Amino acid sequence: MRFVVTLMIACLVILAGHAPVQAQDGAAEARQSVRLKTGHTWRGRIGDIVEVHWKRGASRPSLTGRVEAIDRLYLKVLAEGAEAPQVILVDYITSLKTLERRDVDGGAQASDQDSTPEPKKETAKQPAAASEDQPKTEEQKKSGKDGTGIFILPLSGTVGIEFRPEEIEKITAQADARGDGQVIVLEIDSGGGLVAEGLIIKEAIDEARKRHTLVAWIDHAISGASWTALCCDLIIFKQHGHTGGITIMRGNTMLTNPAEVEQWIKTIEDLLIEHNRPKHWGRPFVVHDTYLSATKDPDTGQVNWYPDQSGEKMFSVPGKNLMFNAPEAEEYGFSYGTANTPEQLAEILQLKEWELDGTGQEMHDERYELKERFMAAMQKDQYKLSTLGNSVADINKRIKIFQSWLGWWRKVPNQCRMNGVPPKEQIKKMIDDQKYLLRRMSGGG
Repeated sequence: MRFVVTLMIACLVILAGHAPVQAQDGAAEARQSVRLKTGHTWRGRIGDIVEVHWKRGASRPSLTGRVEAIDRLYLKVLAEGAEAPQVILVDYITSLKTLERRDVDGGAQASDQDSTPEPKKETAKQPAAASEDQPKTEEQKKSGKDGTGIFILPLSGTVGIEFRPEEIEKITAQADARGDGQVIVLEIDSGGGLVAEGLIIKEAIDEARKRHTLVAWIDHAISGASWTALCCDLIIFKQHGHTGGITIMRGNTMLTNPAEVEQWIKTIEDLLIEHNRPKHWGRPFVVHDTYLSATKDPDTGQVNWYPDQSGEKMFSVPGKNLMFNAPEAEEYGFSYGTANTPEQLAEILQLKEWELDGTGQEMHDERYELKERFMAAMQKDQYKLSTLGNSVADINKRIKIFQSWLGWWRKVPNQCRMNGVPPKEQIKKMIDDQKYLLRRMSGGG
């Protein structure tokens, strides 16, 4: 199912306990500490030029570039000439050296500072983002829970119907109760849905990202579901996962108005830029009249993307929207790995102490149960209405049915809208009309 326009297009991170600091031109950022698995601690800030070496499987890639984001979980480093930064998990880094340091006014200073051993006497003074043995937050002390909580929320069905922002807000509240710095995993299996709801979902995710890491765990994510994945901090695939094709429709018709299509492409490009992902993905995600190719450096692992046929591997050609499967996504940097179980997720995220938490599966199951109850009730109501006459008893039964529809509007507004239930104001008038008939029958005015 493609993204469906129901409104005009115009209405169209991270484990440290706060959103990672992102690069901002001209902004002076405080120096931060990052504890490496080697036992060393690197101290620097956004804008520093660094040389980093890390391990990835059998390879030992390296690059020199500008620090774009800093977090306990990872660094983002933008190499000269690259379109998007390289995401490097901190625990995989074997060497990190500052070549040029940003001063507090945003200027540059030469530096040969390497990551240095952490003095034992200062270990207890390190902030949570730089210490492996993090002290409990006040929330964790109250909850009595240790380690990082992984909160998995299955999201399936139609975006805006079963796949909703309300459940994201609820799972975020559960993570908040445990303390900042939890991992919220959106387990996605959906063919898309409503544009307007997708934009609201982004708002819910952005709010959660202020305090927690948001991970998209992709099984089947098309259109609006793919948009949701792009809103997250990290993307991880299941073994047979796939995503892409963020096309846009009005009703059952593909949107063809050039201005509206271009506006939607720009919206997706802005989202990609916001998350330090290649802008070139935007157009082929939406339309199938363009090329997209990539070349990966076998030594450094750096991937360069091209909006033409310049790259060694073609990802999109005319007649084909951009789609990623699990192997390609991992190989070319769209995802950070492939996992089929929570244990594999935790391994990819390099979580040392963790446990599953939250009621995400229960919320998902309750949502589907509520949908089934709604559909069954609508079918029963339609049949019952067809059998009712104009007796006092039948009029009262009709009023009761209409009143139950108001209740469904409170519980499942989008399903009511999609299934043709009259608007609330119209239902209220229908109830008033039936009550008027009762008054007339009783001799009242």
